[in-house]
Amino acid sequence: MPSIDVGLSRLKAWRKFSKRQMLAEVGAVRAVLADRPVAPFVPASLMALTLGSDAFRSAGMNVAAGGTANLRGEIYALSDLSGEIGVRPAKARTRTGRIWVDSWRPIELALAGSGADRGGDEPLVRIWEAARHWLDRHDNDVALPSAGVSLPTSGEDEDFVGHNAALAARFELLAELAHRLASVTSIHEHDYARLLRALLRHGEMLAEDRSFSAHSNHGMLQTLAQIRGAGCLVGLEAASPVLSDLAAAHAESGRKRLAAMIETQFASDGGHLEHSPSYHLALVAALERLAAGGSADGAVSPTDLALMRAAGMTMVDCAGQIAEIGDTDRDFPLPRIFLAPIQAIAPTAFALPQTGYWIVKGRQREHSVYLAQTAAFHSRVHKQADAGAFLWREGGKDILIDAGAYGYVGRTALDDPAFRQGFWYADPRRRYVEMTRAHNAFSLNGLDQPRYRSVPYGSGLIAWAEGDGVFASETSIANLPRAQHFRILVYRPADWLLCLDGYRANAEAPVFGDQYFQFAPTWRVCAREPAAVRLRHTKGAMLHVTNVFNGAVFDDDAFGRGDPEKDDASALWGWHASGHMQFEPCPALRLRATGSHVVMASLMTFDEPSRVAGDFNVTRRRIRVRWAAGDKFRGLTIDRAPDAEPSMRLQLAYAEQSARRESERY
Repeated sequence: MPSIDVGLSRLKAWRKFSKRQMLAEVGAVRAVLADRPVAPFVPASLMALTLGSDAFRSAGMNVAAGGTANLRGEIYALSDLSGEIGVRPAKARTRTGRIWVDSWRPIELALAGSGADRGGDEPLVRIWEAARHWLDRHDNDVALPSAGVSLPTSGEDEDFVGHNAALAARFELLAELAHRLASVTSIHEHDYARLLRALLRHGEMLAEDRSFSAHSNHGMLQTLAQIRGAGCLVGLEAASPVLSDLAAAHAESGRKRLAAMIETQFASDGGHLEHSPSYHLALVAALERLAAGGSADGAVSPTDLALMRAAGMTMVDCAGQIAEIGDTDRDFPLPRIFLAPIQAIAPTAFALPQTGYWIVKGRQREHSVYLAQTAAFHSRVHKQADAGAFLWREGGKDILIDAGAYGYVGRTALDDPAFRQGFWYADPRRRYVEMTRAHNAFSLNGLDQPRYRSVPYGSGLIAWAEGDGVFASETSIANLPRAQHFRILVYRPADWLLCLDGYRANAEAPVFGDQYFQFAPTWRVCAREPAAVRLRHTKGAMLHVTNVFNGAVFDDDAFGRGDPEKDDASALWGWHASGHMQFEPCPALRLRATGSHVVMASLMTFDEPSRVAGDFNVTRRRIRVRWAAGDKFRGLTIDRAPDAEPSMRLQLAYAEQSARRESERY
């Protein structure tokens, strides 16, 4: 099989053809492609996969007819590609929306909504006119800037024409257009030649290493587009050796790149390593689609896909709601493969030790229960300051929630101090959802967990255990400056949850640690005392949050503090992204402990507890918590053995006694 260099060298020769020679080869290509059956276009972008083909096609019918489509708050039309000030000016869009326009998302929509039964060739002509206008605006044959993600000094100046994901998306769509426009007689030969020149130019740039984003999911998107685009151009050996070689080279290069990306982007437990369930589900859906078409041979095995699919199922609760951890919006639409009916299983713990997720999922007392924790720092890509954070749903109610993603709005200038704190985006709402205090997470000395120029430590999931009807995990934030940390979650479904943090700081200055909690908006703090907080649900349920150890106090709470339209992110607290580009207030709570060697814990119960007490030994390896609630007295013992084999690092003992007669054991 020819290498990519062979294809590119022939491309240079092809550019020197005389007009007559060029048109002759274009005519031959067009004749071959025009004879092929045109199957309904199957959109394969991440948005199409998550919305579902039917919903995407329905939206695309409006775009193909010259109208608009609203996708998650962004309005798209073919006129976007002509540079007209249409439904929304470019700078009024989010960063994601601007990338989508230069990725030709309106063309993808229109292709999905067009067809022989939807206006004949007219929608295809309209699509080509939009594509031609875009090519006119970008130096005719797409004289692209250096490909890759730019980091400008001003967020509004960021250029997405050469963005690596946009480049790959256009290559695939140009290949699709080459096939679909071949039989459209109203498309002049000169226009068709121009289309092929743009296709070759995109193929040339996509083959360059500098355009390949091997460190993020963009590389996955590029390889998928390479493979799909090449699939539109098979069988052109006689008509155009240039296109034939380029297609073969991209098919081979795409599969090799894809195999390498799967090795680096997915852990051995099947989890995607960008800290966000939405990216995991979307990429697995894309791989499933590629495999179903037979184009993934040699790149991903059925065994690997099954492992990825199983990992993804843990990221969706029994009610079909995704875990909005990291850069995941709560309203993220699940790909179809993850919408299968979920069996009513007893609460079960799932650990992804290399990825850094720990999940308890199932049904208890006829209600869905779900506890999901993230504990990892694999790279800066989609990494919020949230190691050890978790969310909790039970009895049909959200209890503890994550901050969500909000949106990638405004690029932070390189000379902005916030950039050196790890914030890539300028909008205060986006910055807030990345902060530690926006999560159910631990903070030392009021600072966000380090990300900027901090060495990634991989998974922070140290141990997990279950016994006596309770489930537990131990995690660590391994990159806290001059400090050691551990967090233990212990959960008894439909009953109680314990969140315990221990830290030791090597500092002479005063040190304090904070546990932050963020509750669903349906809860309200109705009483806060130094040792206990009561919250009431809008339907009347009560939740009691109690401090376990002396030396810590609940010193603050908030509900929508600060003004996101006017204030800096540092002034905000008690907010969350309820969906894409949605920002709403919610109750937030803080437990603060002072000291350089501290164990602190919050106990959350549905029944009001009494006689809450805890103790630990000098090494902090044996920790005991005791309390009474309802008609029972409860005792929990946690034994930590960090140096032991993984299966022995965490041991639990839990017992319940009648409240009238406490066991001598306690």
